[in-house]
Amino acid sequence: MKIGNPADRPDIFERSEIHGFIMKDNFNVYTLKNNNGVEVKGFKRPFCLESGVDFTCDNQGIGVNEDDHYTSNLPCQFVILDDFPDGECTLEATTNATSVMAAKDKNGKILFEEDNYDDNTVKVNLRIHGNIVTVI
Repeated sequence: MKIGNPADRPDIFERSEIHGFIMKDNFNVYTLKNNNGVEVKGFKRPFCLESGVDFTCDNQGIGVNEDDHYTSNLPCQFVILDDFPDGECTLEATTNATSVMAAKDKNGKILFEEDNYDDNTVKVNLRIHGNIVTVI
């Protein structure tokens, strides 16, 4: 998926004081839920989609079988768990979420075309106890 220079894509990006440009839509959506119906959502509006050697912040995109590089030292790489109860839960992450929902509902805006939207969501089971979160 090639996006190119965000300065040339005002349909997708808007200017940001902090990052230069930031995506208008929620590219990634995160849902944390437990078996008692408690659910919180979060999202990520990327400022730089880069993967492999072909894509940079000035020429953005993600190659086939590659991932967007976001390391733990970048700001805003977290999910806020305030008031979420301790116990077992599931964290679900959907990439290209705006397009996935539009394809699923057969309406809305396809942000980035894909051949298949069925592989855009991953789930992981977690256990939360106080300030400690472990994968189960």
